[in-house]
Amino acid sequence: MNDNSNYKTAFSMLLTSGLILLSMLLSNDAYSAEPIDAHGFVVVHIDNQASLSRDEIRKIFLGKQKSFDNGLNAKPFLLDGNEEVIRHFKQGVILESNRQMKAYWAKRVFTGKGVSPDTVSTDQLIQKLNEIPGAIGYLGADVQLNDSLRIVDSF
Repeated sequence: MNDNSNYKTAFSMLLTSGLILLSMLLSNDAYSAEPIDAHGFVVVHIDNQASLSRDEIRKIFLGKQKSFDNGLNAKPFLLDGNEEVIRHFKQGVILESNRQMKAYWAKRVFTGKGVSPDTVSTDQLIQKLNEIPGAIGYLGADVQLNDSLRIVDSF
């Protein structure tokens, strides 16, 4: 076999492998907009079409960003009750433990640099997200989302 034939064979094998991988990624079973192991979702009002990076979400919940990129004032809400979802959100999105976040907000409130987001139950959060166009919060993956909410991130 000559070198040209070896290159053609290698290229053919690589192309076939790439096509198989691509078909797997595009199939309904292998590709999903949401991670299979998601613990929860960051959600906003359906009319809020702002694009949000994980860093922007973090800044909103830490009071360092006051509005979305579309100019809408952000109103973050913290979840009360589901400790596992809260822990995953704070460690995965905020990048702090529950204790660190409480200390952070205690310092900001004490120094007059901010007001901690309101803490609400799941039902109250869904109500706030439906009523306030600038509301942002997070819910567990087990919560049934209605069509008035938009998922902007998962964790």
